[in-house]
Amino acid sequence: MNQKQREPSKTSLKYRLISKEDVDEVFEMVRSQTIYEGLEKKFKLTKEQLSNYLFGARNWHCLVVEDSSFDTLAGFILYTFADLNRSFHLAPLVYVDHIYVKPHYRKKGIGRNLIDHLKNLSKKKGVNRIELLCMKNNSCGQQFYKSLGVEKIDFIDFYRIQV
Repeated sequence: MNQKQREPSKTSLKYRLISKEDVDEVFEMVRSQTIYEGLEKKFKLTKEQLSNYLFGARNWHCLVVEDSSFDTLAGFILYTFADLNRSFHLAPLVYVDHIYVKPHYRKKGIGRNLIDHLKNLSKKKGVNRIELLCMKNNSCGQQFYKSLGVEKIDFIDFYRIQV
């Protein structure tokens, strides 16, 4: 199928919460993003863990974009609600773990729409900020966030302590 035939129409795209049937496809997109970022050797998540985190006791959530014309997902945003940094912010935040749009769906406003859907959902839950990390070598991600006009936090360094 050539690129022109794969063009989604706006009416064929549906933004919705993830279902259990979507886990395999979302997992493969997470894996693709990890490979793109050069982190495949550090990747530890399994399909079973992803499913348990989304539908079990964990606080993971996911919005997906379904292209009904091709019975496939075009992208997703994986996130969690968190109570962090209360000294400076009185409301909880949404932390984005992953946002991914398949390459042939990019530059069509899908990523922006995923963020907009998450913003609307967040407002309904009393959340006033969304935070995320982007790998420094992820030029696509860096350009995308710049195009959204998001605030880049330059006054803080991120550290990790292994336990």
